[in-house]
Formats: sequence, C-alpha cells, structure tokens
Amino acid sequence: MKEGREEAIDHYWSLRPDLYEVLDKLELRQLGREEKPSSDLMLEITLRPFVDEYDSNQRLKLIFLGVAALKMNLEGLTVFSPLEITAMKSAQWEYVKYSVQDDTRQIAFFCRSFTAEMKEK
Repeated sequence: MKEGREEAIDHYWSLRPDLYEVLDKLELRQLGREEKPSSDLMLEITLRPFVDEYDSNQRLKLIFLGVAALKMNLEGLTVFSPLEITAMKSAQWEYVKYSVQDDTRQIAFFCRSFTAEMKEK
C-alpha cells in the first residue's frame, strides 16, 4: 500500500481509473447555506473511456467537496492520466485532507473529501 493511502483512495483505485481518461463533464458549484453550514465549493468530474467510448455506457464519477486552490489548464479534447489523490495527514490543515492532480498538471487542487462511483451514461 502506498504511503498516504486510505479507504476512500483505495476504493477510487479499485474502480480502475486508468480505463476512464477522457473528460466527459466538469462542473464546479458553490454550495450555499441551504445545502451546507457554510459556503463550500464542489467539483464534479465525470470521465469516460477513450477506447470504445461510444460502445461503453460506463462513466467514472468523482465528487470533491471543500475544493481549494483549483488550477486548470484544459484545452480541446481533455485526456487525463488517472488523477493522483493523496491523503495529506502530515499537513494538519483543518479543512484540507487530500491533494489531487493529474500527471500533466492539467488540473490540480486540494479538497476536504471525495467520493468515487461508477454510473451509467
């Protein structure tokens, strides 16, 4: 097991993110007081397979809460390497628990929590 891994990260890797590399949807929302106790950024990323993209109905859906320091450099057809999600236990930041980025630095940010799930198109 890699250093800094935990259950949520292990679950993410069990879904084989290396098979879902093309950005299908990216949505950034600010959750207001109705949904959360304070203003909070939520980032939803949906990825699809590059090979057989029209034959596959499967999508990898990632939802990140408490997003901070978001940096994106996306152009045209966006293809990610699997996102590297690292637990930041040693940083001891109150509202940041994970660091997220892809190998080519098209996207990088910190977040408080995340979920990963498979869904149908």
